[in-house]
Amino acid sequence: MSQFKYKHTILVPTHQRGDLLRETLRGLLLQEHDNYQILVSNNFSQDETRDVLSEFAGEPRICVIHTDHKMSMPIHWEFAMDYVEGEYVTILGDDDGVRSDFLAALDIVIAETEANLIKFKTTLYFHNDWPDDRRHILEFDSRCSNRYFELDKGLILAEFCDFTNYRIFPNLLQTTFSLALYRKVKERCGTMFVGAPDWSCPFLLLMDESAKCVYIDSTLGFGGRSKMSNAAYYENKESQSQNDRMKGFVNELTAEFRFPHHAPQITTVGNFTPAAFSYAKHFYPKELDGFELNPFEMAKVVQLDIAEEAVSKRHRFWISSEFEAFRDFVNALPKDQRDVILGMAGYFTMKGQINLLVKRLRRSVKPLIPKSLYAWLIAKRTVAHHVGDYPWTSRVDVSSLGITNSYQLMQRFSEIVARSDECQKAIHDPLISGPSLSLRGQLNLPITVLNQVNDGQGL
Repeated sequence: MSQFKYKHTILVPTHQRGDLLRETLRGLLLQEHDNYQILVSNNFSQDETRDVLSEFAGEPRICVIHTDHKMSMPIHWEFAMDYVEGEYVTILGDDDGVRSDFLAALDIVIAETEANLIKFKTTLYFHNDWPDDRRHILEFDSRCSNRYFELDKGLILAEFCDFTNYRIFPNLLQTTFSLALYRKVKERCGTMFVGAPDWSCPFLLLMDESAKCVYIDSTLGFGGRSKMSNAAYYENKESQSQNDRMKGFVNELTAEFRFPHHAPQITTVGNFTPAAFSYAKHFYPKELDGFELNPFEMAKVVQLDIAEEAVSKRHRFWISSEFEAFRDFVNALPKDQRDVILGMAGYFTMKGQINLLVKRLRRSVKPLIPKSLYAWLIAKRTVAHHVGDYPWTSRVDVSSLGITNSYQLMQRFSEIVARSDECQKAIHDPLISGPSLSLRGQLNLPITVLNQVNDGQGL
């Protein structure tokens, strides 16, 4: 008899987004599965969240817990994990969603591979409060072979350290993991969530010798993008609202939770991801022996953050002492690499400051361009985008289908996301034909391709 009450737990941490949470929970109840729990952890919300949750009081599949004070995101996720009762756990944001056969698909992969760490593809959905004209757009990678693969851990780590490939790294909002693996690793490491919690925890899980990681090359869900998403900080550079959520996230992190065991300790958002490696290496030095973060690539990430903060409405989090420590980090690089960083837009050199000024001027000119001309320029860039670096990106305006919220999207998700068992373009994608993945099986998910034309690009 299983020691777990449920086969699956979908954990939904939430704070101050009651309206989006309502639709997410309605959608998660569509799962074609008879043994799962939806665990909602309310992080001291002061909006309508409690009223929304009361609407589901009679639903046996939904369990609700509340914090008695506002917690930082990593501490909140650690708190919520103590209440999980499912054998396998999937953490979703309160504006995210999955297709109705999501758990059924996971069961197939688990039965065939005995995986305890499962990464799946997701798409992006821009909610109706998104600050720019991408509202109601579903944007996804249409290369879905419906195959699943066992990961080569060493190659994935090497790519992560060189900042070349995060597509199949098991970042947590696209990953299911076993509670047994989580408890085993937590016993060794203590705190599982630091910095960016969706990176620190899975990195620790991946390091355990018993971790068996599988990648599903199929779009099983979507990550929501809303006005109060942390992701708004990255994606909408001109809206003041982008800062609100990210400010709360960063300012609530004490020094011990920002960048433990990591250098450079400068607070830019791009620095949180590589910090997950440093945290894991502290606990798994033998397992990560021979792996080191590429300092040049890491310095470029930080420098790009600094420049973007300077020319947009992004809030700046670093202080002068952190910047000086970063300067020391850059000065320790080989001369050719150091010269590249010093020449990038930023504050280090006159050349960097001139490049920063040029970047700022380009940004300031954008509002002066007539909307019709700007739309034409974007269209030209989009065509190049589709035939260039990212030729498989599909975009659908789901409002044209009568879909205005995430519940309705989850109802019709498999209709909209084009997929095919005979998708040769996906099968020959270098990502899944290269040495990082070993084919384990084929998912026979229902295939319904919507006959929809979007911006001249047929699905």
